[in-house]
Amino acid sequence: MRPGILSAGHVYGCAIVALWLIAGYLGAAIGQDDPSGASGGHRIDPGAAPGVDDAFFPVSIEAEPGPDLPDVRESSAERGPADTPVALWEQLAGLDAQQRANAEIELELSRTATPADREAAVKIASLWNAGDSESALVRLQALEESGAPLGLGIAWRVPLEPGGLRFTDIRIGGTRSEAQTMNVDFDAQNGNLFSIVRWGSTTGTSAWTLNLSDDGGVTWSETYAFGSALGLIDVDGAVVDDYVYVAYVAGNATSEARMRRAFVSTGGIDTGYGYQVALNAGANTVEEVALASNADDFDNRIYYAIVQDNDALRWAWDVATDGTTFTEDSPGVSNPEFGLDMSWDHAVASCADFIYVSYAGNDGHIHVVAHADSGWTDWIVESGAGSSRRTALSAHGNTIICAFEYPFTNGTGIRYRISYDCGDTWSRGNIAVPDGATIFGYFEPDVDARDGDGTAILYQAEAGDAWNSACLHQL
Repeated sequence: MRPGILSAGHVYGCAIVALWLIAGYLGAAIGQDDPSGASGGHRIDPGAAPGVDDAFFPVSIEAEPGPDLPDVRESSAERGPADTPVALWEQLAGLDAQQRANAEIELELSRTATPADREAAVKIASLWNAGDSESALVRLQALEESGAPLGLGIAWRVPLEPGGLRFTDIRIGGTRSEAQTMNVDFDAQNGNLFSIVRWGSTTGTSAWTLNLSDDGGVTWSETYAFGSALGLIDVDGAVVDDYVYVAYVAGNATSEARMRRAFVSTGGIDTGYGYQVALNAGANTVEEVALASNADDFDNRIYYAIVQDNDALRWAWDVATDGTTFTEDSPGVSNPEFGLDMSWDHAVASCADFIYVSYAGNDGHIHVVAHADSGWTDWIVESGAGSSRRTALSAHGNTIICAFEYPFTNGTGIRYRISYDCGDTWSRGNIAVPDGATIFGYFEPDVDARDGDGTAILYQAEAGDAWNSACLHQL
């Protein structure tokens, strides 16, 4: 995840927090193809001196851990819709004539849909996109009321400019509210910045939107929206080659880890790609998704990780290098519960690993799992941090850093573990410890270690009833 400056939904103010550490510099890599998207050989990276993190945040003055209380912000306890879920046909009916003409729609069904339902969905989209919105709405209402579980994709022919007031932070999402998940990535070739935001609940009216900025985040437009009246479980995004990929779990198909993609040049959805299923949970459901790519070097491969409701971690890589054919190569651990994140960094110096996955386990520990061509390594980087905490992960050169929510005495704060030697040893530091008076908690960390410029950690601060958006600040 690349950090950016944004706000979404009903968020106020700006929690300006970051940590910068020393990181190495990129070199070259060449050789034969493998799942890492690399080819043998490695980069040379001097890394950083051990203990740099302790110089910023001495562990000797850390607060003692408090009780591991339930985390009410987890999706399993997420607030449900305030009103009766709004059906897809009602959402479309609310568009004015100009908006209807601007919307090109596609209906997405579950794998259990009947051939008749699929034929009806194709007909509805055809009518709408040809300009006969009223006939399409009548048919869509009948299809929904028959019980067919549907998702709705809207590709805006002319991207939507955000509405609502503009403050110091740049608002994304127009008049939408209840932002739940935010992801940011960018294309290094043209500089376009992308934000993927999940809105609403996991059980009712919800959407994810793809938003584009071509001026460094000053202005934004919405290029695609995927809506559901049955909830959206999770979403993540990553840029590679000519595309920005979006991983998601829709309420009408909770056993499938799906993915769509858009062009990095315009943010327009790739209609020929449709959607792909990277992993299928079968009788289980997918609770969290994470994407990573090798865009930093080889720029040809996408990776997909999921956590299932049976606490299984699964991982697949795009063997075809075109986002269509995935091969599973899962680590075989069965203890992840929450907080999935993933980072790519090809083998550097003595590091053999190229994929790193972090999560909070049902064993009460924070794990970082690393993958090399020879197999997987599971590091417990923090014991007793609880099983319902967010984690964030990034790797560059010899450095691997994992930030996570931690139960301090006065509430939830942000702690991190960092390794400068490919995971052999880990140092600890605290980024944010709540005081229990002004700040009641720090949540949702994100971390980035890139291009030899240092390591940044971002997070949200809760003061009373106000949730602050996440912003980047250099120390």
